[in-house]
Amino acid sequence: MTEWIGRLGYVWVEGQVAQVTRRPGQRTAFLTLRDPSADMSLPVTCSVALLDGPAAGLAEGAHVVVHARPQFYAGRGTLSLAADQ
Repeated sequence: MTEWIGRLGYVWVEGQVAQVTRRPGQRTAFLTLRDPSADMSLPVTCSVALLDGPAAGLAEGAHVVVHARPQFYAGRGTLSLAADQ
């Protein structure tokens, strides 16, 4: 399954930011993107530079569209997104 998901390429995903986590000194930030109508959420990783750019001031509750590549971690059985926009 990991290989198949890896071949999907980039996708655009729309949702509501449920959580933003930044760790001091780290280059990666973590978001939880939520779909209120489907009552589901998905973890998203992105660079801190992305959040400090045009998305500066991004807060929980914001409605966003992200350009990201799906990633599947077989060991944990989790699907996440790695955003670049």
